[in-house]
Amino acid sequence: MLTDPAQVQQDFIKFFQDLLGAKASEMPCLDSTIAKDGYYINKEDQQGDLIMCCRADQMSIQLMLKAFEHFSTVSGLKANMEKSSLYITGVEQQLKDQILYEMHFSLGMIPFKYLGVPLSSKKITVQQCMPLVERMWQSAVNQECLVRDSNVLITSRFDTKKGNPTDNRKFFDARKWYGHSDLYTDMQQFTQAYKFIIKKAYLHLIPQYPKVAWKSLNMRPCHVPKYQFILWLTLQKRLTTADRLAKWGIQVLRNCVLCVSDAEETHSHLFFECEYSRQLWSSFLRRIGENSQVGSWEEEVERITTKKCSSKAHAEVLGWLLAASVYHIWNERNARRFQEQQQDQRLRSREIVIQLHSKGQHRSRWKRILKNANSYPNLVQL
Repeated sequence: MLTDPAQVQQDFIKFFQDLLGAKASEMPCLDSTIAKDGYYINKEDQQGDLIMCCRADQMSIQLMLKAFEHFSTVSGLKANMEKSSLYITGVEQQLKDQILYEMHFSLGMIPFKYLGVPLSSKKITVQQCMPLVERMWQSAVNQECLVRDSNVLITSRFDTKKGNPTDNRKFFDARKWYGHSDLYTDMQQFTQAYKFIIKKAYLHLIPQYPKVAWKSLNMRPCHVPKYQFILWLTLQKRLTTADRLAKWGIQVLRNCVLCVSDAEETHSHLFFECEYSRQLWSSFLRRIGENSQVGSWEEEVERITTKKCSSKAHAEVLGWLLAASVYHIWNERNARRFQEQQQDQRLRSREIVIQLHSKGQHRSRWKRILKNANSYPNLVQL
């Protein structure tokens, strides 16, 4: 039995040198607190099962056994050969017989139990896992090792009707119910007709965030993905406008490049105080029968999300046009600011209308609305 920390450290490093073939100068140092003076491993307290896996060939098994023998020499732990078994799959019978003859192990059969759970090549069922869950739960209760601040889901079984263990699996948040005396009462909110409803438990455990009014505006399935992403950034006011860049210490021209004025480029100015963006958005509102004046960004979003449209198709077209307008306004801003290229409103409008009609070809309920929006993009007027 090794009790000298220095000798334990040397054997530890030598073991990994033999296993990995590394040089001594490249091996990490072993913390001396791992092996304290006078400490040794009590073999009687270290009884347990160990599973070692390797390829089913003679060389791999010999290397694995050699490493285990070295570990046994260093730690003092010895394997009980009478209780050890060899499990071999996926090889021919001749090779299997040869391995058993040379290794002197008894042949084990799959499935076999480990910690009370049957191990096999097939997916195990919930019922087969319950003995292990019960052992873990009982160990946690006996040793009082439940952590109050952990965000761990603990699996148990509980009968919401009788209060006795059954096959129903329940998930609890340890921080919510640890220390509560009446667990039966807490479980009632997750049950219906004495049956556990996993949906109720899931909704109870996930964080509850406030819902935003513009969810339906940005989550429409008809949106083009790139339009949807830029619209989401705009709704969050996360576009890198000139005023935001200045706050980060990035020196850029502060004036708006769309309306070519001295007005500072901010989120509010870009949508829709700027003359360029206001005219672009106003032209689309008129084409689909919206006669209201263009307001601020917040007013437009609120109007679209709360407006009772004549039909669902009208609401979809209106939301799609907003997403397309926002994307093309931002795209035009980037082209003018960074590439020194520009397009007037007529070309931008034509491009949006072409894409709108192309999208409407696959949506029959859009056709009546698109008739009022000019079927010929070159007729779009501002």
